[in-house]
Amino acid sequence: MQRTLFASVLYKLPLLRRFLEALLYRLEVILLRFYEDDATYALIRSVYRERRILVQPFEALLVYQLAAMRSRSPGAMAEVGVAGGGTAKLICAAAGGKDFFGFDTFSGLPPVRKEDRHWGVRFFKERQFAADEQSVRKYLSPFRNVHLLCGVFPESTRDLPETTFGFVHLDADLYESTREGLRFFWPRMTSGGVILVHDAHAEGVQRAIAEFIGQHAIHSCFKAVCSQFVILKS
Repeated sequence: MQRTLFASVLYKLPLLRRFLEALLYRLEVILLRFYEDDATYALIRSVYRERRILVQPFEALLVYQLAAMRSRSPGAMAEVGVAGGGTAKLICAAAGGKDFFGFDTFSGLPPVRKEDRHWGVRFFKERQFAADEQSVRKYLSPFRNVHLLCGVFPESTRDLPETTFGFVHLDADLYESTREGLRFFWPRMTSGGVILVHDAHAEGVQRAIAEFIGQHAIHSCFKAVCSQFVILKS
């Protein structure tokens, strides 16, 4: 009850929320500088300088580490919810030249349903997180084998060649988009493949994850740092 009340207050007071997010960011950056190697630290810091990125540094580190782990195994990499391309850069930097498929409307979120709340508060809005597609293409142009597919997921997969995936970052924010992302990628994941879901604290995303895990009787999964959820394909 106290946690719900605290979270509700945070979402209703955006200035307070942004202050605490900034404070958390600075603390995590200090810890990353202490624990991580120089190259990884510099890469993550560069992303925050170059783009507006909505994951915390520890979350960014997990994106990078899981993508790097899977770079030595079969399967392409993908992200649903590219936005400005910050986490996409981390994945591409770790991918070792593997194909990367990025999915986004680039016009912001599709229509938001009643399930899509944070602690009972409507946080997500239609057309939120819009980004310039050409700017993102230019930003990711230093990397090989980058394919950006524009449109509402999963309709945007129509031009996707038949492929399998070793790592997927599912940052779709909403119930329906997360549900469809899990449905689409799961049968295409390689053995040992990883789906990393962001915003796992949001009610709609939580529901999509719970339904998916129940339907497939998945046991190889866990709640990770901050707002991430990891699902492993055995």
